[in-house]
Amino acid sequence: MANTPPRNTVWDPVFIHSRREALIILGIWIVALLWAVPFCYWKGYGGNSLTPADTIFGVPSWAFWGIAVPWLTANVFTVWFCLHYMHDDPLDLVDEDAENRI
Repeated sequence: MANTPPRNTVWDPVFIHSRREALIILGIWIVALLWAVPFCYWKGYGGNSLTPADTIFGVPSWAFWGIAVPWLTANVFTVWFCLHYMHDDPLDLVDEDAENRI
């Protein structure tokens, strides 16, 4: 295959860090999606339409637990992730031999 990298490829640490951070963010997005969509469908459309909906702070409970809580949780996680987990990588250090290896 022409598009496969050589086996002795040395990955740039900036690439490795950014890929790891992107995979974490994608994983959290998928978890929120897998919670919000089925929960809102199950509680919002699966219930009895003749009974009034329970409310929390004036919002239907299915919307509160299916939309507001995951959204607030994702925001708290994002702030924590950006302030405590992510870190800057030094971009001023250039590896001269990296160009020769590619």
